Amino acid sequence: MKQINLRQLVTLSLFVITLFALALTALAQGEEQAIYKVGDRVEVDPQASAMASKFKTWHKATVTRIGPVGGGVHGYYVTVDSENDSGPTDNYVVTGSNMIRPLKEATKSGDRKVNEDPDEKVGPEKEQSNGAISCPPSDVATSKTQSDIFKSLILAQYVHKSQSEQDPTATVTFQTFKIGMTHTWRAGLGGYSTDGPGGRAGTIVYPVKTVFTVCTDVPGYKPSGFRGWIKTRQDSNEFSCFKNEFGEWQCNLGAGTTGTEKSVNK
Repeated sequence: MKQINLRQLVTLSLFVITLFALALTALAQGEEQAIYKVGDRVEVDPQASAMASKFKTWHKATVTRIGPVGGGVHGYYVTVDSENDSGPTDNYVVTGSNMIRPLKEATKSGDRKVNEDPDEKVGPEKEQSNGAISCPPSDVATSKTQSDIFKSLILAQYVHKSQSEQDPTATVTFQTFKIGMTHTWRAGLGGYSTDGPGGRAGTIVYPVKTVFTVCTDVPGYKPSGFRGWIKTRQDSNEFSCFKNEFGEWQCNLGAGTTGTEKSVNK
């Protein structure tokens, strides 16, 4: 009788221990699920480059989707902020592997704190500290002066107004704008002209040298929590402006340099 009671006691003990372990696992998983949500600002190390914090390289990111969970470990799809000349990148990280943590400097850098409403708008001070969050309006060239006529023709080649919800907007602002000494249209060899098409013998060409910034506003995608980004580049180009065979002004793109594009998260 004592042996039976002892066996029952051992069985009961194992049962209690098992239930306790399952409860702890469920609790751990529940806690993991509650750590981050879509739109939260975090720091990530997608490659888990080092276990010791002082040797790790953390990158600011935004949670865009919740990944699978298992064994108390939860995964997250994140968009890492653009850095230097590289644009935003998408990665997958998991908790419990030293790959993700709350954004420590949220209140200092202007980024949102963890678990704030992803649709909440940041104030002017935070927007300024976090860099450009919108493109400036394009320069306006509406007068009939020669300079404005040429500017309007160049603006038309780069400015773009959004036609749909996901269509980017592009604006142009001039930093310098110079009109050089005129010359007659150069026919060139094989019909190719360094002044571009549209001219003819005797056409007066106005060379233009300008430095301008093209800013592209890429819209976000609300279902994923992605807010979009601002892309900017500064070009230094020359144009040949003249009246074509129809008596209309045109400006042909000539020599120049297309600047390196930089991206900033909104």
